[in-house]
Amino acid sequence: METKFCPFCGETINKDAIKCRFCGSFLNEEAKNQAIEQTSNQKNMPNNFSHQNQANNNEIPLGFIKTWDGEIIRKPRGFNFWAFLFGPLYYTGYGNLLYISLSTITTCLFCWYFFGVGIKNNNIEILDTVCMIYTISLLVVRSIAGVMANKVLPVKTVKFSFIYAISAFLILLVSYFISLRIFLL
Repeated sequence: METKFCPFCGETINKDAIKCRFCGSFLNEEAKNQAIEQTSNQKNMPNNFSHQNQANNNEIPLGFIKTWDGEIIRKPRGFNFWAFLFGPLYYTGYGNLLYISLSTITTCLFCWYFFGVGIKNNNIEILDTVCMIYTISLLVVRSIAGVMANKVLPVKTVKFSFIYAISAFLILLVSYFISLRIFLL
């Protein structure tokens, strides 16, 4: 096999080569003109790619999501401050009703311990302990909710439902009043 050197990059190539496989340069003018003509013909072709798989046109790149209004954005990551701040209301707004039911149960338990045990026994130490435990557990649960919200909830892919959030707020409010009414008797 006979070889020669590319005049542009100096690599060893086949003697019959039209184009250098290392640097991509054409070795003679005819091959260069022919390549330019082929690319100009391709540019004039219609953009009808019937052979292309149509499913690939609608694929969303990795790390991106399609929002409820059709916009393609980066997938939310990290801590979700709104989930931390509004807790059960935020989760319920995206359709997760488990979180509101757990919040209602913990609210009733807190009121039962706080009013049923602490106030009726006139023991301030029990009240302080229950309030401290409830506050710490509430912060821990809300922090976990903020961290997990972007992984668990369909954040920005589903429209936030304010009706669900308002109904969750009313459920929590009613549970507070019922707990107060039951345990103050």
